[in-house]
Amino acid sequence: MGKVRACKKCGVNPTVTPRHAYCSPCKPVRENRTTGTTKQRGYGSKHVKERERYARIVKAGRATCARCGLPIAPDAEWHLDHTDDRTGYLGPSHATCNVRAAAKPRTVRRTRVRSRDW
Repeated sequence: MGKVRACKKCGVNPTVTPRHAYCSPCKPVRENRTTGTTKQRGYGSKHVKERERYARIVKAGRATCARCGLPIAPDAEWHLDHTDDRTGYLGPSHATCNVRAAAKPRTVRRTRVRSRDW
Protein backbone atom coordinates (compact mmCIF):
# COMPACT_ATOMS: atom_id res chain seq x y z
CA MET A 1 0.00 0.00 0.00
CA GLY A 2 1.27 3.46 -0.88
CA LYS A 3 1.80 6.47 1.31
CA VAL A 4 -1.35 8.01 2.82
CA ARG A 5 -1.75 11.61 1.66
CA ALA A 6 -3.09 14.63 3.49
CA CYS A 7 -6.54 15.91 2.55
CA LYS A 8 -6.62 18.37 -0.39
CA LYS A 9 -9.06 20.64 1.42
CA CYS A 10 -7.92 20.79 5.05
CA GLY A 11 -4.37 19.47 4.59
CA VAL A 12 -4.42 17.90 8.04
CA ASN A 13 -6.51 14.76 8.12
CA PRO A 14 -5.26 11.71 6.27
CA THR A 15 -7.32 10.46 3.35
CA VAL A 16 -9.09 7.10 3.51
CA THR A 17 -6.66 5.48 1.07
CA PRO A 18 -3.75 6.77 -1.00
CA ARG A 19 -6.09 6.96 -4.01
CA HIS A 20 -8.53 9.35 -2.32
CA ALA A 21 -7.95 13.10 -2.31
CA TYR A 22 -10.19 14.17 0.61
CA CYS A 23 -10.70 13.02 4.19
CA SER A 24 -14.21 11.92 5.22
CA PRO A 25 -15.33 15.26 6.76
CA CYS A 26 -14.08 17.26 3.76
CA LYS A 27 -15.35 14.91 1.06
CA PRO A 28 -17.42 16.92 -1.43
CA VAL A 29 -21.11 16.07 -1.36
CA ARG A 30 -22.69 15.44 -4.75
CA GLU A 31 -25.71 17.53 -5.46
CA ASN A 32 -28.95 15.62 -5.45
CA ARG A 33 -30.29 15.63 -9.01
CA THR A 34 -33.85 15.19 -7.86
CA THR A 35 -34.58 18.51 -6.22
CA GLY A 36 -37.92 19.41 -4.81
CA THR A 37 -40.72 17.37 -3.33
CA THR A 38 -42.43 14.58 -5.23
CA LYS A 39 -45.37 16.91 -5.85
CA GLN A 40 -43.08 19.65 -7.22
CA ARG A 41 -41.52 17.11 -9.61
CA GLY A 42 -44.96 16.02 -10.86
CA TYR A 43 -45.40 12.85 -8.80
CA GLY A 44 -47.94 13.95 -6.18
CA SER A 45 -51.19 12.29 -5.11
CA LYS A 46 -52.80 12.93 -8.51
CA HIS A 47 -49.95 11.02 -10.21
CA VAL A 48 -50.23 8.14 -7.74
CA LYS A 49 -54.00 7.83 -8.32
CA GLU A 50 -53.59 7.96 -12.11
CA ARG A 51 -50.85 5.34 -11.98
CA GLU A 52 -53.04 3.05 -9.87
CA ARG A 53 -55.86 3.46 -12.38
CA TYR A 54 -53.58 2.61 -15.33
CA ALA A 55 -51.90 -0.23 -13.41
CA ARG A 56 -55.12 -2.26 -13.64
CA ILE A 57 -55.24 -1.76 -17.42
CA VAL A 58 -51.56 -2.69 -17.84
CA LYS A 59 -51.92 -5.75 -15.60
CA ALA A 60 -54.86 -6.92 -17.71
CA GLY A 61 -52.70 -6.63 -20.85
CA ARG A 62 -54.91 -3.99 -22.48
CA ALA A 63 -52.43 -1.08 -22.45
CA THR A 64 -50.53 0.35 -25.38
CA CYS A 65 -47.52 2.62 -25.14
CA ALA A 66 -48.36 6.30 -25.49
CA ARG A 67 -45.01 6.89 -27.22
CA CYS A 68 -44.53 3.99 -29.66
CA GLY A 69 -48.05 2.53 -29.87
CA LEU A 70 -46.93 -1.06 -29.19
CA PRO A 71 -48.64 -3.17 -26.52
CA ILE A 72 -47.23 -3.14 -22.99
CA ALA A 73 -46.79 -6.64 -21.56
CA PRO A 74 -48.42 -7.12 -18.14
CA ASP A 75 -45.04 -7.94 -16.57
CA ALA A 76 -43.09 -5.18 -18.37
CA GLU A 77 -41.66 -2.14 -16.65
CA TRP A 78 -43.78 0.91 -17.50
CA HIS A 79 -44.11 4.59 -16.55
CA LEU A 80 -47.09 6.89 -16.37
CA ASP A 81 -45.84 9.30 -19.00
CA HIS A 82 -46.19 13.07 -18.62
CA THR A 83 -46.84 15.36 -21.55
CA ASP A 84 -43.66 17.04 -22.74
CA ASP A 85 -44.62 20.27 -20.96
CA ARG A 86 -45.48 18.21 -17.81
CA THR A 87 -48.97 19.72 -17.47
CA GLY A 88 -50.81 16.40 -17.92
CA TYR A 89 -50.43 12.73 -18.71
CA LEU A 90 -50.10 10.86 -21.99
CA GLY A 91 -50.84 7.50 -20.38
CA PRO A 92 -48.72 4.41 -19.81
CA SER A 93 -45.46 4.09 -21.73
CA HIS A 94 -42.70 1.54 -21.85
CA ALA A 95 -40.03 2.66 -19.40
CA THR A 96 -37.47 2.78 -22.22
CA CYS A 97 -39.74 4.88 -24.46
CA ASN A 98 -40.38 7.38 -21.67
CA VAL A 99 -36.71 7.72 -20.73
CA ARG A 100 -35.70 8.04 -24.39
CA ALA A 101 -38.29 10.79 -24.92
CA ALA A 102 -37.05 12.66 -21.85
CA ALA A 103 -33.46 12.54 -23.12
CA LYS A 104 -34.22 13.83 -26.64
CA PRO A 105 -34.54 17.56 -25.84
CA ARG A 106 -31.14 17.47 -24.14
CA THR A 107 -29.51 15.73 -27.08
CA VAL A 108 -28.18 18.33 -29.46
CA ARG A 109 -27.89 17.36 -33.08
CA ARG A 110 -24.54 18.30 -34.44
CA THR A 111 -24.63 19.28 -38.07
CA ARG A 112 -21.74 20.13 -40.28
CA VAL A 113 -21.35 23.83 -40.89
CA ARG A 114 -20.53 24.57 -44.48
CA SER A 115 -18.15 27.35 -45.21
CA ARG A 116 -19.74 28.04 -48.59
CA ASP A 117 -22.81 27.22 -50.54
CA TRP A 118 -21.62 25.84 -53.86
